[in-house]
Amino acid sequence: MPNIMQNPQQYYRAPSPQWKQAMRLRAAKRSFSLVGLGAFLMLIVFQFGAGALILWMQISGVPEGSNKSLWLTMMIQTVMLYGIAMPIGVMAMRPLKPVPTQQFSLKPGEFFQYLLMCLPIIVVGGLLGSLVAGLVTHGQSENPIEAFVGQNILIDLIFTVLLAPIVEEWFFRQQVISRLRRYDEKTAILISAVIFGLGHGNIFQFFYAFGLGLVFGYIYVRTSRLIYSIGLHMIINALGSIGSSWIEQAEQVGTGFGTVASMLYVIAFVSGIIAGIVLLVKRCRTLVFYTTPEQLPSRSAVKVAFGNGGMITFLICAALLTWLTVFL
Repeated sequence: MPNIMQNPQQYYRAPSPQWKQAMRLRAAKRSFSLVGLGAFLMLIVFQFGAGALILWMQISGVPEGSNKSLWLTMMIQTVMLYGIAMPIGVMAMRPLKPVPTQQFSLKPGEFFQYLLMCLPIIVVGGLLGSLVAGLVTHGQSENPIEAFVGQNILIDLIFTVLLAPIVEEWFFRQQVISRLRRYDEKTAILISAVIFGLGHGNIFQFFYAFGLGLVFGYIYVRTSRLIYSIGLHMIINALGSIGSSWIEQAEQVGTGFGTVASMLYVIAFVSGIIAGIVLLVKRCRTLVFYTTPEQLPSRSAVKVAFGNGGMITFLICAALLTWLTVFL
């Protein structure tokens, strides 16, 4: 992508006083801490709120594993996360105002290249998650996402393919990155990816969610448009839920069409993974990052970003919850 998103005037630079280095670092720490606090509140409100409501549903006598139970569980989680927990998290971040930036476009061919780059990340990340969970529990753990994905295509379409990408990109990319990019683009992307990965709440999804978060974050930083990361997120979720479910059903039917469809899917997917690896290696050498209005020194950026109360609290809480899901 040699000719897009490479405008150093992407940031509107307003005149600012010459702060001393120590004052600038303290101010940046407070900002990262606010984002960490918002992520912590989002996680806690969702986990305990949704957990309590689902427990109440089970006590009320809704048959576990039934279609009614599946719908109610997804509705509870959706309302609690997207309607309550995430808005509370954003409210905690409100004192830190987003930095205004120019918007840039992504060509269809470039969008497709990013999609291909996501495929090896999904596969390798998924394998890493399963490997870690298996090693810790001696192969006894099960991926909790399998209890929902593929059970009902309509539920997958509404909650996984449509709603999740829109709201999650709004929170993890727009709300987080737009508030932190003033200090350092790379660090803002990293923080967004870490929160996105841990926000999934289980080790099976952490590694590939973190990797995808890096890709989505870079696209958002270079374009300042959510439409592209939302689109990628939707396609990936559709492939992982509806797409894989259709292929599995086609194989079970045992017809010639099902066999051919399955073979074509595997060939296309493997080809996409190979192309994605090549593109990832090539693209990593040409990544573009700009100096920001309140750029942190490179030696201090990561320390400032993670070495504060809000982020430390979030990391500890998220790590504990993620670890617990392996044994539950």
